[in-house]
Amino acid sequence: ANGILERANDHNLMIEQHIMEEGKSPASLARMLRARGTDGIIFYISGPVFDWDFPWQDFACVTLGFDGEAHRLHAVTTDWFSAVRRAVSKAEGAGKRRIGFASFYRGNPSVDGRTQAAMLLERERLTKR
Repeated sequence: ANGILERANDHNLMIEQHIMEEGKSPASLARMLRARGTDGIIFYISGPVFDWDFPWQDFACVTLGFDGEAHRLHAVTTDWFSAVRRAVSKAEGAGKRRIGFASFYRGNPSVDGRTQAAMLLERERLTKR
């Protein structure tokens, strides 16, 4: 969160946090944001959000993490492929010779595919050394 605040200050932007509470409708959130003059929104979506009835077209929106296919928002997310390769590199750097892989599929083909591709690539590379 501090990184967001620092970058916002660098560009003379204001950051407000709004948490969708139980019973609060997407329409009421949109009305409040419009009343405050908000035109850009960064969403952190911690669980599946399907067919959320929010007027996406009225705001510039980006999500931290994956939104799935429901809304097709711009997304800022972890580079899972590089993260797996870096983890293996760190383990090798620490002198580890037998490096295991465990994967928990999240149901997101993009994340699952990148993670699996990196694991397969690293497994092949490790078996050749």
